[in-house]
Amino acid sequence: MDKIQITNQFFPHVVDVVIPAYNAQATIQKPITSTLKQELPANWRQNVIITNDGSSDGTAMLCKLMFGEQVQIISHEHNRGRSASRNTGWRAGRGKYVIFLDADCEWSSTNSLYSHLKTLESGAHVSTGSIISRDPGFWGTYQNILQSSREKDFSAGNLAAFTSANFAIRRSVLEASGGFDEGYLHYGFEDRDFLLRLISLGAKISFCPEAAIVHNPDSSLKEICKKMMESGQKSSVTFQAAHPDFYARSVYGKIDCRLHGQPFIALAIISGPIMPVLISLGDSMIKRASVPFQIKRIYVKMISGLAFMIGTYRALRHHSN
Repeated sequence: MDKIQITNQFFPHVVDVVIPAYNAQATIQKPITSTLKQELPANWRQNVIITNDGSSDGTAMLCKLMFGEQVQIISHEHNRGRSASRNTGWRAGRGKYVIFLDADCEWSSTNSLYSHLKTLESGAHVSTGSIISRDPGFWGTYQNILQSSREKDFSAGNLAAFTSANFAIRRSVLEASGGFDEGYLHYGFEDRDFLLRLISLGAKISFCPEAAIVHNPDSSLKEICKKMMESGQKSSVTFQAAHPDFYARSVYGKIDCRLHGQPFIALAIISGPIMPVLISLGDSMIKRASVPFQIKRIYVKMISGLAFMIGTYRALRHHSN
């Protein structure tokens, strides 16, 4: 831990809860309300910071009208992405600890936030928590299986297996890291990049299952594939440049056209024009109760991976031009 300098320029019994929000009017009440209901010792308090990232749907106005001085609202004039939103939020606070929470999530219990604090107070520099769904449908079950897979990866030593949707950290460590890389302007990889940099600093990262949040996805295969294609075309380029060896070993690196050439390029070229049909078929299949869950899950993983591969092919073409 000699790479991390501990400072005392913060309020020792304050935790800043940073919620980045972009056009989150429909969901933003959940994380704010559940944070304000968290039970903390009498000498602790939470400071809720909303970074309104250039929203056009009234997100900031809703927060102001509903919560008033209970929250601090900071607005970007234009949309700058999740990395910049998180950085704006934590830099505006002065708490000893910082927690990042997504705008469509809520704490699973009134003790979740304090569970993060206890983990940090016991010596950890970073505390990551679970992301669960209470939706009994396909997408809720799919998300819970993904969470279980992340926990297994963490137990196996892959400390970068978690996302920053539910993430607590010492401010001193955050300052030493410089925060999130604002070069990640599009979906994906910014949280993994951040955690890898924390690991390189020697940060002690702990998993706290009691610090759980609820995220009930209103998903479709179309939405997922759009994000995966964007991630393959944009964010993966930035991440590969920063962490080439890690990326090459990852599941994403193994399907990247830039790393493997043919036959991946041929598959991306063939699949591109028929992706709308494959996605429509998948969304229709998911709605059918007669189709076994595992068949649906395999299909979603296959098509979303194909979308990422097509994104990397587009990145390759852009670089060639």
